[in-house]
Amino acid sequence: MPTVKLKNGNVVTKIVNNEQRISCSCCEPECCTYPASLLNDTYTSDDLPDALTVNWAGHLVGNIVKSGSSYASASVTLSVIGGLWTLTDTSPLTAAVRTVGNCLIQGDGGLTPDGDLIEDQFSACYEATWSNDRMIMGRAQL
Repeated sequence: MPTVKLKNGNVVTKIVNNEQRISCSCCEPECCTYPASLLNDTYTSDDLPDALTVNWAGHLVGNIVKSGSSYASASVTLSVIGGLWTLTDTSPLTAAVRTVGNCLIQGDGGLTPDGDLIEDQFSACYEATWSNDRMIMGRAQL
């Protein structure tokens, strides 16, 4: 999954077919989105996605919603514990803890049939409107 490039805290843009577009890229050799080790250092909870899809069989297969710098749905939470993103199920019948890792979203991201443990709900493409080198409005393209 591509991530929006930043330089000195500003979104990097490039011209494609005479239109200014957000420049997206992924880290090499592995894309690590929202590293737990950089939460509140490089990015804050405001930068986290509003919701994610969790594919944790026997505990939660569905959406989980942001609450501060964590996520919650019924008895399952997703938060940074000991410097790693961690899923915790506090249900008396299915109590468990599963480490996600340093990266919140791994693999291809996006909801896929054989998906990853944590998946984003981002659109495949975004368009932005710019004024005086600042993004003033963005919208998803389906």
